Amino acid sequence: MSSTPNLVTLISQFITPEMLNRSASAMGVDLSSMQKGVSAGIPGILSALTSSVMKPGGIAKIENAIDQQQPGVLADAARMMGTPQQARVAEEGLSSLSSVLGGGTTSALANAVGRYSGAGETGAKGMLGLLAPVVMGVLGQQQNAGAGGVAQLLASQKDNVMRAMPSEFANYLGSSGILDKAQAATSTQQRSSYQSANYTTDKGTSQGSWLLPALAALCLLGLGWYLFSRPSDTTLATAPTEIRTPGVAPESTHVTDTTRFGGAPFVVAWNDMEKWLHKSVYSSDNKKVGEIAELIRNPEDRVTNVYMDAETTLGLGGQRYDISADKISEVKPDGIILSMTEAEIKAMPPADGAKADVKK
Repeated sequence: MSSTPNLVTLISQFITPEMLNRSASAMGVDLSSMQKGVSAGIPGILSALTSSVMKPGGIAKIENAIDQQQPGVLADAARMMGTPQQARVAEEGLSSLSSVLGGGTTSALANAVGRYSGAGETGAKGMLGLLAPVVMGVLGQQQNAGAGGVAQLLASQKDNVMRAMPSEFANYLGSSGILDKAQAATSTQQRSSYQSANYTTDKGTSQGSWLLPALAALCLLGLGWYLFSRPSDTTLATAPTEIRTPGVAPESTHVTDTTRFGGAPFVVAWNDMEKWLHKSVYSSDNKKVGEIAELIRNPEDRVTNVYMDAETTLGLGGQRYDISADKISEVKPDGIILSMTEAEIKAMPPADGAKADVKK
């Protein structure tokens, strides 16, 4: 049985520090407020959606909002952050969220996010509007992947959401009643699943009550036949002797994991990603070849790709390069070391023609 996905992690992985920088600049808020608003907004929206499950027609409204998302909504939302289209995306996202939660709940959520982040209710509404299509897009992905109905999926996220929710923000949100409603919806969904499972178990037990005695009788008959019909002489089985060639070590069964560097996975939590920006990138021949511009992670927070802004001294024209994780040989506190030489890096094509942010 597959484990329940962590929606907070799945949603957070789409929002890189670079996207936060662009969005904060376009909204006219400082980066710190933007970071706090997003860290509170993701679990806040999930809690509010869970609370709406208890309302009449709440589940249908969530499913309808998910169905209205256009294909490629996640990529589109990421691409438009920090562009002139960001305001339109935020406005449409907030409208979709309000249609599900209701105006009162949306305002209460925005007020809590605004107080926690320091951006105010207006700034918080812009943040929630940007997050809404990402949240709905991930919910749609998980439904299509067979993670169950939306009510069951949201109820399964109670622990993940509470762990991700900043305590100060939880206090603000608790005064609005959203958390209490979310917990009630979770309890109702869990009771429903428990009663359904019990009904199935009881039904199966009553139908199969005659089967166990019959199987036991057949086993006894089979055992008796075996004991009385087997030959009297007994052959002892011996374990095969392991044959080794002197001086040759046995073949190792260890499988190398190409995502392990320096004996441990390169794992970076979402709130630590900014710390890695502008850290140095070195070649295998110990030459600084660039700086980290962006990290791409999987749902388990493992880094899968590093975008590097190349040193202009390499004659690369300030290009940006996409370095896959299997090219990283070691991770250090002050940067990373690649398994590629300076010459090999120079021969790489730029990342989709992207230009690096060249320092003046």
